[in-house]
Amino acid sequence: MGILEKLELFYNLNKKKRNSILSFAYKVPEINFLSIVRNIECTKKYFYWSKEQIEFLCLDDIYTCNKIRKKNITSFSNQHIHNFNNTLLAQAPLIVGANKFPDNKESRIWNDFKKDEWYIPKYIFYKNKNSHHLIINTQSNKAELQNIQQDILKLLDYNCNKSASNKSRASIIKIKNDNEFKIWKKEIKNILNEIKNNKVQKVVLSRCQCYKLFDFSNVDNLIRMIKYKYPENYSFVFKKNNSIFFGASPEKLVKVKNGILEADALAGSIERGKTKKEDKLFEEVLIKSKKNISEQKAVVDFILSKLKNITVQIKHNKNPKIKKLTFVQHLLTNISAKLNENYSVLSIIKHLHPTPAICGVPTQKALQIIRKSEKHERGLYCGAIGWLNFANNGEIAVAIRSALLNNKKLYVFSGCGIVEGSTPEEEFKESELKMKTIISLFNTK
Repeated sequence: MGILEKLELFYNLNKKKRNSILSFAYKVPEINFLSIVRNIECTKKYFYWSKEQIEFLCLDDIYTCNKIRKKNITSFSNQHIHNFNNTLLAQAPLIVGANKFPDNKESRIWNDFKKDEWYIPKYIFYKNKNSHHLIINTQSNKAELQNIQQDILKLLDYNCNKSASNKSRASIIKIKNDNEFKIWKKEIKNILNEIKNNKVQKVVLSRCQCYKLFDFSNVDNLIRMIKYKYPENYSFVFKKNNSIFFGASPEKLVKVKNGILEADALAGSIERGKTKKEDKLFEEVLIKSKKNISEQKAVVDFILSKLKNITVQIKHNKNPKIKKLTFVQHLLTNISAKLNENYSVLSIIKHLHPTPAICGVPTQKALQIIRKSEKHERGLYCGAIGWLNFANNGEIAVAIRSALLNNKKLYVFSGCGIVEGSTPEEEFKESELKMKTIISLFNTK
């Protein structure tokens, strides 16, 4: 019995259960994610994600953010009917999306994305380890079932398409801003004065560089390069209408699996060395730096304070370790705890986001300074991006090392934590290193 017959049988067994969400998982031999992306480029909305052994691609939607807000996760769980008979499917995403950073600004380049962009996809190509599935989400609607059956044939055909993609890189030319460093220096001076006067301890100031984009053919090649260059990071692509937000974030905001919560406190930065000896030297400088240790500890303290009322059995290492990335290395503390049953992944995002790693300390005062100092809207940059499901499992990354493609332009973002002892020159240099994560994916003219 093929997929269409099995889907119809599953639907007929459950069609009388009104207001239910039906999830039908069909095992496929293999998923060619790049081929599917290449073939659905004209689709208005899709969401791609890859982290370690989990990779998925979501197409279209059946529920958007407004309806998700009105229902809690328990409601969805009670109305969810599925054929998931595989433990790996317990980690399948059923809600995906992102939140914007709360700078309360509105700019044209972010018009395609709302403040909250969470939704339940209609189709999910899902890989966990060596298990591959096509998951179809629908409601009990006979007409909708017929449309889905037609879509499935196309999607499976796209998956089998082995035609080669264009592997050449797109090119970018920087749109110069001669006053960029001058403005940066002025804003950091103002922030340091606020710190000196004890009005704030830390502010994360961000930059946005704009590039003209040439010879961009398809997102599949971009995904290929991100996964190849940054295999340990979160790879993500979120397309909506004419905008594509993408990145390779090293930072976990929160992960929940079977009631156990994990969070990362990632802050403090230094460049990578050109040799092993130099790299080790930089590592020792970072681990002994009072400035960076203090900056990272502020993130640890913030997360612990937010978790104490929603979790028990909190565990973390006393001293941070080093997380080495391609262009920079950071101080990292892994935190774990047992989650109280009353809290969903979406509610945890509200507790933790934005952390001092992307905003500052104290939060509200840092936000006020950011809103005043930054002329650009951060949008989904520094937002929360990822997935969750009705079993309250999920994983959310902080959307850093990211960029926006819009109207043949590339907008690249990066930020730095400004604390006592910061200098405009060093922070500017650090922000340049962080932007390399994105810029290195393109040819620069």
